[in-house]
Amino acid sequence: MGREKQAASPDITASDFHNFFVDKIAAVRASTDGASNSTFRPSPEDTVLNALKPVDFDEMTSLISSLPKKHCRTDPLPTWLLKECTAELAPFICRLFNASLCSGHVPQSFKSAYITPLLKKVGLDDTDVKNYRPISNLSAVSKMLERVILRRLLEHLKVNGLFPSVQSAIPEMSFYGYRDGEGAIRHPDGTRPRRRSSTGLVGPVCCVRHGRSLHPTPPSP
Repeated sequence: MGREKQAASPDITASDFHNFFVDKIAAVRASTDGASNSTFRPSPEDTVLNALKPVDFDEMTSLISSLPKKHCRTDPLPTWLLKECTAELAPFICRLFNASLCSGHVPQSFKSAYITPLLKKVGLDDTDVKNYRPISNLSAVSKMLERVILRRLLEHLKVNGLFPSVQSAIPEMSFYGYRDGEGAIRHPDGTRPRRRSSTGLVGPVCCVRHGRSLHPTPPSP
């Protein structure tokens, strides 16, 4: 849940948090409604990503073994039990993940999370909802699926040289770069990114409308 976590003040109700975060997201969306459409550089024809490589048993067992011991209340079973039953459960999770990769859809249950409000910094007024950030706790299985997709996307971008020469990054998000052997996030050119202010980038990123689905291009026959 993060370093030096502190429980929310009992003076703030769940409704207070709900109303504040909903209003904040609405404000961000309203401020970007008039923005011009993004423009993208067309990629070479031979670099089209038609399908994602299926997950096999070995990759699944590696994913399960690398899971941290903690788990979320959305998990159907504790992580330690999932690890102990890897041989029995890995084939079924493989089938589930591959169905998701082929169809381009994520199970609805994977999108459910427990939201915990945490103070942005120790010492802030814990009775002011503006001093909290929402932390989403997803299930361990949903995080594994995210990791599977991320690996394939990064590999495709790297192999085909599709990373921009100057890539902005948030150190906590490997989506904006790649991790070196020491676990550090680096730009495609090998340099380490500078930390960005959450007020300048994280807010808009977290408030992206997710109602529009991205449908995969059918694989070539």
